[in-house]
Amino acid sequence: MHQPPATGFAPFGPPGAATGFALFGPPGAATAETADVLASRRGSVCVSAREATRFMTGTPSEEQMAGALTRRLHEPDTAAGFVYWTESPSPPVLGALLAMGCHVVELILDDATATDRLTSSRMCRACGRPGRFEVCPGCGGEAIRRPDDSPETVARRLSDYHRRRALIPAGTPRLRVDAIPPPGQVAAAISEVPALAEFGRLLARLDWVTGLYVAGSLATGDYRPGVSDLDLVAAVDGPVTDARDAALTALHRQVDAAFGGTNLGCVYVDVERLTAVDVRHPTWTHGLSVRRVLSGITRAELVRHGFTVFGRPPREVFPPMSDDAVRAAARDELTGYWAWAARRPWLWCDPVIADLGLTSMARGRHALRTGTLLTKSAAIEQAAAPPWLIAHLRARRRGSPVVSPRWRTALITWRDARRTVREAQPSVASSLGRE
Repeated sequence: MHQPPATGFAPFGPPGAATGFALFGPPGAATAETADVLASRRGSVCVSAREATRFMTGTPSEEQMAGALTRRLHEPDTAAGFVYWTESPSPPVLGALLAMGCHVVELILDDATATDRLTSSRMCRACGRPGRFEVCPGCGGEAIRRPDDSPETVARRLSDYHRRRALIPAGTPRLRVDAIPPPGQVAAAISEVPALAEFGRLLARLDWVTGLYVAGSLATGDYRPGVSDLDLVAAVDGPVTDARDAALTALHRQVDAAFGGTNLGCVYVDVERLTAVDVRHPTWTHGLSVRRVLSGITRAELVRHGFTVFGRPPREVFPPMSDDAVRAAARDELTGYWAWAARRPWLWCDPVIADLGLTSMARGRHALRTGTLLTKSAAIEQAAAPPWLIAHLRARRRGSPVVSPRWRTALITWRDARRTVREAQPSVASSLGRE
């Protein structure tokens, strides 16, 4: 039976108890950049290991470093929270952070990717700008490789990191997050650590749940706290019986009560029916237990952008999605639910349906044209709407309570849906392709 890894989700204390985050990861994982983004998003102070021990002389012990860090993280500027980062984790320091109620996050990056990132990195000899270039795009200066990024030095740095990481006890509570996406996307995932940690911890207790995966905007790097839903998919061993469904309902209600506003939803897919695209799976969404299919678009998000909370990587669990498969999935959504909605103009008077329709039509057109996925934020810029409505969509995506004219917006969005659905019909699409 499935046993959750000791280094997966673990208790971090009661919801809201943590005052900060601690990130550690190997060289090349962009730990500092991710910490900066996370601190900026949360309005917290960013603290590096070097800063925390800047006044220490000689070669301090690990315990002395832990004490210095504890004092630094209790200074007044950390009252609103902190994000601490390091590439040199140690048991005493992590123990001190956990004792403070801190959320500890380990960034995961394989050595091959880390080596490629670091050895291909350059710095402008003239202005010091870092990046991957041969000629500086800022001043035109010569690109050079820093001594720290030579293959020999990178290999030594990675070896040192793994040596220090191996000293961390296996049961040390920490969340493991994939560091392959850009820092902004990784930071967005980490921002949901409290809810994900508690949900993952509870779900991993059920030995018939074999994996938990992140899809949706959190996976694609477009997550907006307070606006976006948290879209998850769980792989389960066997059907969800009435007893299992009752256990899931109780679990979700517990998490919803603890983390109001997260809008955490999860589809529970029997591993024996992963390839069956028309099966309706038990789904928790917006406080209700329903049955829904795992859409082709969600499947594409999982295998192209998704990441693991616990279990095997999503690319090893779910079937691959080619560009043509993405096009087919988009056409199914447009000619399925959206065709049904387009025949009911009164539905579009609902502002939620109107906003969702505009972005869904833009995303559908993009997928049909390119075979790739488009985020909601990017879809807003491609929406078939006048500039004033696009500006309203942008504002609402940022969480601003902007209200659009109801009837005018309904007419615009309904017409866009009718046109997009019609063009998505196979017979129409094929004739357009011949033109």
